[in-house]
Amino acid sequence: MNYTENAKTILALNHQFVKQGSDIMCNENPADKSLDFHYTCWSVNHDLYYSVKGINNNLAESFNARFRDLHRGLHHKCYNKYALHYANQAEFMSDNCQKSNGNLFSDILKRCLWVLLL
Repeated sequence: MNYTENAKTILALNHQFVKQGSDIMCNENPADKSLDFHYTCWSVNHDLYYSVKGINNNLAESFNARFRDLHRGLHHKCYNKYALHYANQAEFMSDNCQKSNGNLFSDILKRCLWVLLL
């Protein structure tokens, strides 16, 4: 899926999902400039700094990248109802990508057997 963020789309999504006056961590996308009037926007020029006073959007970028990879590789369609489960699976697979299938299976089996039956 090729998608380019533009100011109109970003502003519409923020009006729909973000309370006006909220602080938003932005990247260096020029389309984010339209948010300044409605929100307090924080961003870092990554050409100069990694982080300024702790301001960065690396966690959001990491989450989005993991979810995008999960959607491309495993799921035909994702439902909002199960978003937390998808996120947990993406995090687990990303953090354990160097392990063999046998080690992954053993790890998951141990976790399942540890849980007490209801």
